[in-house]
Amino acid sequence: MIRISYPANKSDLSDFKEQYIQTLDYDLAKVSNINLCLSKLSSPPTIGKLDFQTIVLADFQTLLQIDGFLKSTLSASEKIYLSKQFTYPTSQPKISRFFMEQKHVELSSCHYCNIDTIYCFNDMAEYTNGLDFVRRASFNELMLVYGIGESTARMILFNRTLTQYTNLSGLPVSKAIRARIKKFEFVNTHNHFTLDHFYHKAEYPFLSLSLFNFVPCCYSCNSKFKGSRKIKKMYSSSFASPTSSFYSLGNDFTFNVHLHANADKITDIKDFSLRFNIDSKHSGHAEFMEILKIRGRYIHFKFEAFRLLQLKKKYPDSRIREIATFVGKPFQELRNDIFGAELYEPAYDNKALVKFKRDIAKNLSIPGRIR
Repeated sequence: MIRISYPANKSDLSDFKEQYIQTLDYDLAKVSNINLCLSKLSSPPTIGKLDFQTIVLADFQTLLQIDGFLKSTLSASEKIYLSKQFTYPTSQPKISRFFMEQKHVELSSCHYCNIDTIYCFNDMAEYTNGLDFVRRASFNELMLVYGIGESTARMILFNRTLTQYTNLSGLPVSKAIRARIKKFEFVNTHNHFTLDHFYHKAEYPFLSLSLFNFVPCCYSCNSKFKGSRKIKKMYSSSFASPTSSFYSLGNDFTFNVHLHANADKITDIKDFSLRFNIDSKHSGHAEFMEILKIRGRYIHFKFEAFRLLQLKKKYPDSRIREIATFVGKPFQELRNDIFGAELYEPAYDNKALVKFKRDIAKNLSIPGRIR
């Protein structure tokens, strides 16, 4: 339920795509085979020149057009041949590494459910600064700095046995590497997310390497619920895929609370129920929400709605102003502390459960929240 925020700047978007191509480093023989096969086809103007790079970097809205064109134009034997040129299993480690190393797309919460957190990380100790790092880092940790190999790591460790480093200038590395150490720019070695093919690779083999067909998500959404299940109403896919510029599911679906009594008499989580409203203009939304088991999974978080309901009763704005004046704290800062900054700050737009909390806050008319 969170759209992926790709770079808005054309230069950054170009860098994002170029990094993907470089990291993918696809087999040149296969690229040649693909381009040779595609060069024999006359693709429609809406797609333009069709080659390997076009398919791999096409925006989401174009993917289904490309797949439909190839399936309707190629012979049965050509389809089999071409599909075998797109070998996702051998490319999967590289694609995973790309999402771990890229800096343009924030990995914060599952883009499908917005429940679980997703991130990549280094399995290393915590250091206060760059100097602390070079003084205490292990051999394996030193090699997490891009540009430091085994010999350099051993040299740093050997020098430490002779005398302790007093600054980074004494390191036997380049200026660029020192800058990376200062900024803690290390190579990510582990990830806490999976990559889902929105258009499943078994049914859409030509799209199995397409950048904008990948949705960073949690294990439950990818493997337990969505998996290879077909979405029957694929014409609604542009409104349901977080990779699409037309994505609207996050806005067309809302969480609400239905109180079983007056708000002042709500004392227990059983005194209200959650309601789930889906805008009917995109009929595919209901199917997608059912596949991801959104309703059942979010009922588990009723306690968050109950917490906000209780806080609203206890802390109207007039009360918060009184407390803020008494303790000498800015009003908005105190309100953030009480209700949670995710209701008010854009910096939390991709954090786990943020949509649920903001929807409930709007439903309860909690003032000041992001709409």
